[in-house]
Amino acid sequence: MSEPITMDEFFDWGLRGLYGGETAADIARRKGLTRWQDIFDWMNSDELAANAERAQIAALALRARRVRDPRAACQIHFEAGVSVRERIQASGGVLPERQPTPEKSCVQLRWELDPGYRDQMN
Repeated sequence: MSEPITMDEFFDWGLRGLYGGETAADIARRKGLTRWQDIFDWMNSDELAANAERAQIAALALRARRVRDPRAACQIHFEAGVSVRERIQASGGVLPERQPTPEKSCVQLRWELDPGYRDQMN
């Protein structure tokens, strides 16, 4: 077993694979987000779908290989991100880091469009 890692480290390895080396902090900085804003709240549907695919591929591989070593898990997560990135490139799609950042976050949109959500938050 290697040294323990944080969930943030594990998470960043998957993002690095998908975003050509960018971490969550890099993505937030590029999108102009504050420290408290979640990068996933500021993604369009294509970018969210790519991230969901990355996470699913990694989860399947981790279970299938019964990975216990944290560094090996990070490598698998990175490889999952790379595989999604390669598929996007091969299909002529727009890479995640080139996707436009929405003008409003999904939280802002829900706040505006769903009165029940506003009531729950007050």
